[in-house]
Amino acid sequence: TTPAACNLADGTGTVTPQGGTGPYDFVWQDANGTNVQTDNNLPGASNATGLAQGSYDIDVTDANGCTASVTINVQGSQGNLQAQIVEVPTSCPNVCDGSATLTIAGGTIPYVITWDANANNQIGPNAINLCNGTYTVNYADANGCSGSTTATITEPAGLVAQFISSPQTTDIFNTEINFIDYSTGSPTQWNWQFDAFGSSTDQNPTFTFPPVPACYEIILTANNGGNCPDSDTSIVCITPSYSIYFPSAFTPNADGINSGFIGYGEGILEFNMWIFDRWGNMIYHTNDMNRPWDGRKEGSKEICMMDIYVYKARVKDIFNQVHDYYGKVALIK
Repeated sequence: TTPAACNLADGTGTVTPQGGTGPYDFVWQDANGTNVQTDNNLPGASNATGLAQGSYDIDVTDANGCTASVTINVQGSQGNLQAQIVEVPTSCPNVCDGSATLTIAGGTIPYVITWDANANNQIGPNAINLCNGTYTVNYADANGCSGSTTATITEPAGLVAQFISSPQTTDIFNTEINFIDYSTGSPTQWNWQFDAFGSSTDQNPTFTFPPVPACYEIILTANNGGNCPDSDTSIVCITPSYSIYFPSAFTPNADGINSGFIGYGEGILEFNMWIFDRWGNMIYHTNDMNRPWDGRKEGSKEICMMDIYVYKARVKDIFNQVHDYYGKVALIK
């Protein structure tokens, strides 16, 4: 047999008798019992044409009236339709810019080509804007010959941006932070954004933040030769800190330079300071760091004599810890 193309009745079949005495008579019937061809007085084989897809029963009778029967099957075909598909991968991971093109040969034009729902039911040989995945395309010619095939769209290995900061948390006295790139996927470009305070294109930059308690967003955008960027974000925090310092001398001569005595520091919630003379008499008190001792005894307009004075200070820091300080300060005229 030869197959019938699609829905066409163009298949063929051949039955060749063995034995018996010729000539031979042949009756061809389809699966419904309908006669489709009769051949009489043939010396040998019977050739049937115009057969549709299906099974056929052939009765053979020789010259002596001896009979035999045989069944053949005529297969269907796609009418010589040949499909070839070309796939184009996506340019980057998680980007839907892949494509596939179906080329058909054989059959009878025009062709109807339909892609599946994953490809948004696109019609025609070209499917575009495809993501990573597998797509089915169905096709048919003018005679109803049809088939299907699949296209597999791949994506390149991805670049993954990642980094660490050292230290990730620091205080206002140590605001220089190192950033170390740990991106994978062969990055060739780096773009760092240090919140609203600056940027860098170095692979492993160092940045100094303002000495102010705050948290800052750091964004690294890494890119590679395939122009497939990726970003990573992290937070670094500058924490408050406590410190205080008391000078050892001052000169209350109204020149505006070191003219008052007070403590200087960071992270202070409450402050009290007392000044005593050498005989233990308290001569000054303040709870305001903006009101230093000006060298005068409280209530007096005269600057105290040049001498060594004792101070006591009690300070509550931002962590609600209380600190007591004792020391000496020289009043110099």
